[in-house]
Amino acid sequence: MRTRTALVALTASLMTAGASAADPVRVNIQWGRSHQTIVGFGGTMGWIHPGERIREEVYDLLFTKLGVSFLRIRALGGEGGDELSIEPKNDNNDPNVFNWPAFPLYITEAKNARTILAALKRGVKHVMPVTWSPPGWMKESGKRAGGGTLKEENLDELAEAWAAYVLGMKREFDIDIRMLSIQNEPELSYYYPTCTYEPGLYARAVKAVQRRFDRMGARVSVLGPDVCRLYNLERYRDKMLLQGYAERGRGIWPKPFLVHHYDLSVGYHEVDKDAHVWRKARELARGTGQPLWLMETANYLSYEVRQGSYLEALIWARKIHHALVDGDCEVVCYWALFFDKVGESLVYCREDGLNSYQISHKYYTSMNYYKFVRPGMVRKGAFSADDDLFVSAFENERDAARVVVVVNWSHAPKRVTFGTRVDATYERHETTKERDCERVAFDPANLELPARSVTTFVKSAAE
Repeated sequence: MRTRTALVALTASLMTAGASAADPVRVNIQWGRSHQTIVGFGGTMGWIHPGERIREEVYDLLFTKLGVSFLRIRALGGEGGDELSIEPKNDNNDPNVFNWPAFPLYITEAKNARTILAALKRGVKHVMPVTWSPPGWMKESGKRAGGGTLKEENLDELAEAWAAYVLGMKREFDIDIRMLSIQNEPELSYYYPTCTYEPGLYARAVKAVQRRFDRMGARVSVLGPDVCRLYNLERYRDKMLLQGYAERGRGIWPKPFLVHHYDLSVGYHEVDKDAHVWRKARELARGTGQPLWLMETANYLSYEVRQGSYLEALIWARKIHHALVDGDCEVVCYWALFFDKVGESLVYCREDGLNSYQISHKYYTSMNYYKFVRPGMVRKGAFSADDDLFVSAFENERDAARVVVVVNWSHAPKRVTFGTRVDATYERHETTKERDCERVAFDPANLELPARSVTTFVKSAAE
């Protein structure tokens, strides 16, 4: 009897477990709980330019269809030597007087101005120029490429170059620059144009350039530190705060801390570590009241995940989630929007000026966020009881437009039910290995998310 009783109990237990496994996962949205306001989503351009025949098509792909709202653009010169710099030689040894013929904007800057104008025409909200190196003559090495450090006595010359850039972009192309970053990854030195700044010098350089714009009465915010490694943020943050970075000024306030998310000791595929890394970075910023903006990340050194694969794209969707939810980032950018390396681009082009391109899987997992989560939306509280479901929610508090994004990391489909009603008034847009952010019909009473998918639910503004 005891054996039969145990068998009956075990059978009942298994039946209960089976029923429980089939029950939908509850996803809770806390529309009354507000976090950061979204500034934008995007990436960088300025190296690889589309050929003339496909130029408008590519601009439409990026700035209309994908929904890029934040464009980071290369400034102060190209990949070559000082002949492509905005100031190849010192214009006149007086940083307070412009010798305009010495500032040629017709090379690199003219190409990038075309991209900026195309972006603005298509509704991009924010443009941020950034340089990989100042002119070589300002540096100890004498060259733009291969590293080298800015000479301290050239801080005002650096400020003059940036002032000439901002004034020149307005004068030559009618482009208003409202924010900029004076140095990409100031802690690194590589064979291409780079410039290293120890944190104290970097903070003084930011202050010198900002002071120049303030004296001009220009509403331009000089932002930073644009560090490559998130763990370097603290060193630069402390020196920048000592130089008054957090003080209210004429431009963007509070000023964000710009960061990249690269770490040679952590593989691109080790995305489970992102939550901890972003929470730590968020605390570093939160203590001063400055938000975080993610300017770059990419799969450029992955040996475990094939570049261009759907898995790589799904990892990127999770990276977006962790930057938003665990880092409270107001801006999220992939490294390159249009580039010549498959693992580093949303749209791949083999070389500059070609009339062909390839849309990556990352383009479509990006679209689940970029196209629907618009600038000005506020991130709301969202969570699920399933560790494989990564949920974020957003609302435009002025018109009640709402967006919910769910990444199903599992290899199995998931039935879900929302604690707050997601009904027929929502659209559903789904990305899988077979679907490219496609709108699909759904039954709110029997809602299932495909395995390894990104799904966006969109409710338009209230009438």
